[in-house]
Parts: sequence; C-alpha cells; structure tokens
Amino acid sequence: MTFRTYSYRIYPGKGERQKIESLLDRADDAFDRLCKDAYPCASCSGDAELVREYIKDYDFNNAVSHAAGEGIKRSAEKVLLKLADGKIDAIYPRNRKRTRRSVDVPLPSVNGKFVYISGIGKVEIVRHRPLPTGARIFRTTLKADACGAEYYLDYGIYFEAQKEEAAAPDPKKAIGLDYAQNGLYVDSEGRNGEYPGFAALGKEKEAEILEKLSRCHYGSGRWKKYTQRLKKLEKHIRNQREDWQYKRAKLLSESYDLICHEHLNFEEMKKENPLLSPKIADNKWNDFRKKLEDKMQIRGKYLIEAPKYYPSSQICSACGYRAGKQPLDVRTFVCPSCGIEIDRDVNAAINLKNIGVELIAA
Repeated sequence: MTFRTYSYRIYPGKGERQKIESLLDRADDAFDRLCKDAYPCASCSGDAELVREYIKDYDFNNAVSHAAGEGIKRSAEKVLLKLADGKIDAIYPRNRKRTRRSVDVPLPSVNGKFVYISGIGKVEIVRHRPLPTGARIFRTTLKADACGAEYYLDYGIYFEAQKEEAAAPDPKKAIGLDYAQNGLYVDSEGRNGEYPGFAALGKEKEAEILEKLSRCHYGSGRWKKYTQRLKKLEKHIRNQREDWQYKRAKLLSESYDLICHEHLNFEEMKKENPLLSPKIADNKWNDFRKKLEDKMQIRGKYLIEAPKYYPSSQICSACGYRAGKQPLDVRTFVCPSCGIEIDRDVNAAINLKNIGVELIAA
C-alpha cells in the first residue's frame, strides 16, 4: 500500500480568506487549550497510555469540526508524548504568524473548477493532475502557506502502486555517482550532474527582500507583505530544487539498471570545513538519493550504497593500485603504478560502479 499527498492550489476570495483565517485561529486556540488541559497529565504522570486516553476522550465543545478535532488531537499527541518522555521541557502557544498553518476539513465536493469546503464556501481550485486510479482519500487538509500568501487543499490518499519485478541488472547498464559540491555529482561516464544551485541563484533577491524587511515594524502591513514575499521566494527555490531532482532521478532510473553511490557523512564534512555548509544545504544530496531510490524501486532496479569506509578516491580505476589519501585541492588522480591520469571524481565514480557490480553479483 502506497501513501501519498496530492496538493492542489486554491484561490479563495476576500470573504473566503477571512473565513479560512478564522478557522485556522479556532484550530490553534483548540490546540492550545488541549495542550494546556493535558499538561498536568503529561508532565506529572509520564504515562504515554494515560496521555493517549486523555486526548482520545477530550471534547472541544463544538469549537471545531470533527475532522479538525481529530487532526488537532494527532498533533497534540505528538507534542504531549514528547513532554511525557522528557524530550521537551514545556509547550508554548502556537504562533499565529508562522509560515505554514493547516487544519483538517471534511471531504469537500468538487464541481469543475470549484470546490465546496464546509464552513468556507465555494472556492476556485486548480486540479493540475488527477488522483491515481483506485485511490482512497483518508484525509483532506486546508493549508495556508507562505504566511497566508497562498492556500492549498491537500488530499491524503492511499492506493496499490504497480511495481515492476526486480531482475538481474545488466553490468553494461551500471553507473557510479560520486558526490560533487558543484553539480551535485559526477558519474562514471565523466558527466557532471549540472545542478544549477537554486539557493545561490536566488541569494541576491533574498538579500533585497531582507533589507526591506529589516526596515519594517514587526506585525505591520509592510512587515507582513515582505515576510510573505520572502517565504514565497524560499518556497519557489525549494520547488525548483525538488523539480530538478525528480526529473534527474527519473532520467537516471530509466537509463540504468544499477546505480552505486558513496557513503557520505555531511556532519563531519561541515565540521572539517564550515564553508561547505551553504552548498551542502543547497545540494540536498540525501533528498535526491531518496527520490532516486523510489524511482529505482518502482522500476525494479537497484540503488546501492558503497560500504562506509570504501576508499573510492584512493584506488586506481585502471589497475586497482591504492595510492592513498590525496589532498582535496588535487583534482587529477595520477596512478604511481600504471601512470594513468584521470579526473579525481571520475576515477572515484568508476570505482563506485565497479564495487556496485561486485556487490550485486555477490
């Protein structure tokens, strides 16, 4: 069974926006009230089952709908259980000016370009893609994003996904991926991933908005306007990155039967050289790896991670001689044994491909 969330943009009018904000405020008030009432139970007893029973029987006195109440209880349960386990020391009221606010709503009815949401009314919706065949909806969530600049209707669905049977990979259709700060990766065929670095491209515009935001009074109309612009820009950069990663993961999964990548510890990399942190955060290698893994599994293919201490950058891809650790500023691998000269990243990627083929054969 596969679970997914399909998000559709909605365009409420002024009156509908006020109703949505009012609904979100009531949901936040109900969440704060539940946490306040359950606080003694969670902080004193430390009994998870007792906390769950208290939340299950809690009555909001018709302050919110049944669907919203169930969603609030789920959110409150996570926080209260952390308090009971001692993972957090206190629970604070929800910030009404946070970037994203959401509330569960009853399943709305859709008529063409419009959706009818209980308590809100008729709202225009853009259904850019249909739900999968046989999908069942288990939750609908109304979401205000970018500090109220955008609104979405999220459908939580589950369905039976069709997956291809895994077959023995063709060694000729194997490839190795070596992580690279510029371009995200270099493959064993000598190609760079050419990831453009969307965060760096949007840095100038972000600085311009931040400068204007710094001159605004907190909570004022201008402050809200520039805060929304900043959050929309951050979301735009995030969407650009995810779109690029999904398309590249699809391309690789269609072209190759076996992909092997190196084991990476980004926390250690940041400690050794803090200047790498912005680029690592922009590349989001782990997110790309997860998307690639999903695409490969759907097609019945293999994504393998090399062993943790496999020295891919120290071994000659031509003769297998281990030359030892090289400084990072040395970008060409020169083998003392066979004399081959090859790009350092390409050499590592070829070694990753070879170890991937060996592992899958074993």
